[in-house]
Amino acid sequence: MDEDLAAEGSPAGIQRAYVRAGIENLRPELRELARTRLERWMRENGVRPSRRSYSCLRRLANPAHHCNSMACYGAGWPHVLDHPEWWLGPQGEFILTAHPYDVCKHGLQELARLQEEYGATVEVDPDGSWYYPGWTWLIVVRGQPPARPRAPRRSCASQFPHLTKDQALALARERGYLIARDSLADSPKVRAWWEACRREKRPFVQLVPRRTWASVDLDMDPSGRRLSEAQVARLRALFREYAGRRDSWWACGPRYARVTHVRPGAAEELARLICELARQDGLEETATRPETPG
Repeated sequence: MDEDLAAEGSPAGIQRAYVRAGIENLRPELRELARTRLERWMRENGVRPSRRSYSCLRRLANPAHHCNSMACYGAGWPHVLDHPEWWLGPQGEFILTAHPYDVCKHGLQELARLQEEYGATVEVDPDGSWYYPGWTWLIVVRGQPPARPRAPRRSCASQFPHLTKDQALALARERGYLIARDSLADSPKVRAWWEACRREKRPFVQLVPRRTWASVDLDMDPSGRRLSEAQVARLRALFREYAGRRDSWWACGPRYARVTHVRPGAAEELARLICELARQDGLEETATRPETPG
């Protein structure tokens, strides 16, 4: 499916398709001129079509704006912004192009209000339009870049590279927790770490890297002890602090705890805090010693 037609139901998305259809309906020599102008403008400005082409001018002031009422759609749309198209600029800002047949005094007043209300910059070019060249003007309205540029996601795969069994166990003994993608039943290194924890009567802590997030598991059974009520409350507070994503979930009890969807950069810090908490005084002895899991 054409990316430009992906925003169904969006007024600006529909208009963009309308503009492209107008280009295809031109005579061959004008069609070539229109395509050349469009390609040159996109290349010089480093833009790409916006998939979320909502017809809402508030995106010019705040790229993170999400329309939450019908007032954002169409109401008060400036007449001068005829045949609009939405684009994303190189800094994450929204850019609006329009192709009116004429720019009168009232249209200039509308553009001035856009500058004042949304902090946008406006460019007017009578000879730059790619929609029916020679009959329309090109108007470019540039919005504000995001206040806080989005940081690129850190990949767990690069942050936690694959380790051999000996390397993983050596690192686990140094840090107090194991970094491994597999479960206890599927991985010799995980099973070896569980056995070492049982022999040394220490809690089993494992950091499990995923593609863009990590989970942390705590199993108190190898230590033969369990967390006190105060420690469980503290652990829950840690989970609420570090599992801040909407899709995060966690379970926490005296013997077992798990938290998912932790940011890669925070997962190691959380695993370290869990290790410290699980080794503090105040742990309660369990009734029976655990057996090696089968």
